[in-house]
Amino acid sequence: MTRGQGVSRREGPGERWSAPRGIGRALVGLALFGGVVVAWTASTRSGATAPDRPALDGGAARVALASVPAPEGVSAGVLAFHQGRLEARPGDLLARRGLVSVHLLRFRANGDRSELHRADRLLEGLAARDPDDPSVHAQRAALALASHRFDDAVASTARSLELTTGDREGAVLDRFDALWAAGRYAEARTLLEEASFPFESPGLLAREARLLDGLGQVEAARDRMQRVVELVDAFAEPRVVQAWARVELGHFRHHSGDPQGAVAAYLAALERVPGYPGALEGLGWIAFGVDEDPVLAEALFQRALLFGGHLDLYPVLAEVALARGARGRAEDYRRRFLEAATADPEAERLYRRPLATLLAADPGTLDRALALARADLAVRRDRGAWALTGRVLLQAGRREEAVEHAERALEWGAADPNTLATTGEILVAAGEARRGRKLLRAALEGRSELGPRAAARIEALLDAG
Repeated sequence: MTRGQGVSRREGPGERWSAPRGIGRALVGLALFGGVVVAWTASTRSGATAPDRPALDGGAARVALASVPAPEGVSAGVLAFHQGRLEARPGDLLARRGLVSVHLLRFRANGDRSELHRADRLLEGLAARDPDDPSVHAQRAALALASHRFDDAVASTARSLELTTGDREGAVLDRFDALWAAGRYAEARTLLEEASFPFESPGLLAREARLLDGLGQVEAARDRMQRVVELVDAFAEPRVVQAWARVELGHFRHHSGDPQGAVAAYLAALERVPGYPGALEGLGWIAFGVDEDPVLAEALFQRALLFGGHLDLYPVLAEVALARGARGRAEDYRRRFLEAATADPEAERLYRRPLATLLAADPGTLDRALALARADLAVRRDRGAWALTGRVLLQAGRREEAVEHAERALEWGAADPNTLATTGEILVAAGEARRGRKLLRAALEGRSELGPRAAARIEALLDAG
């Protein structure tokens, strides 16, 4: 496995929780911008083929498939407490802030966009009462990240940081999240490296892990996230926070070539929050990408989607179905995704990337795919946006523009296997075969992120050259 390849796929959604010295608040934006921005493949940098002994054995698989969420959802007691307090005292600002946080937290756990709408209505009231309250702008940023309104998140974190006096750690880390999600990597790195905080907090360590991972320092990132898990346990954070930390640790273990360790982390997350979609999705990618078991992978992805996983799991399920030779089922998954992801403008905004990818495969919808890719790039100029737009431009026959976009995707840090694969294909098609093939070989070192079908396609391209 080559170090320096890849960035974390996950930016899992989360929320602000009351915790000693603002620990929960510091974790919020990172969790929100990760899981909502959920990229649609699991991350790993292990290039190994399916092992002799499955990373996800039958016993672990049965435990995962038997895990079912509580019907009342996460943090039901906290929700009821704040609702009761607000009913008794309609002007209680603390209760309003608490409700915003818990609705965002529940969105993270169940993917129900109505939770975002409830949080938005509450925030409108808070902003009307005190427009210069930095916490209002911080929560606005968290909501904007969850809704993929990245420009709004950047603006809100700037305002929050400007208004914050005293302890500024939470505001700085919120700002990092917004800049990173918007693809402003260099600014995010500078902000974090120049910040000075008095103690080691889970929020700071989690951002350091994200940055190190983006720079290709995967073992260091994993170690930072292990420390986050230890600290959220030590501070007795809510169980959903503990589960989120373990899911992130699972991703970093997977990145660093330890799929068995990732399985243990995901199962530990399910112990704390049964049916947690992020854990089930992580296990699904180990089944598909590492063990090359599409039957188990499909079952796990289906469960993740059923319990609140994001709609971009439908295209993943289509890919898994194709690996099983079930073309009819794959088409059904794609159809269901297109219907759900285009049901309203908000849904379309959340799923521009997988929509553009799917629509670009059909010449009849190529123009729409390009419009979606460009709309995404306009607000989120990260590696994924540049690479995707380059791919669609290539399919439209605009090779020079495609190469320009591929170059932008490779400008900063260590590109992930999907970005390497996309840019490699663009360069090969544009006549830069030597450089493109080098990128494709590097992409294969993270083959379990690509999935077996995509990896096989790249291998065929390399063999044909």
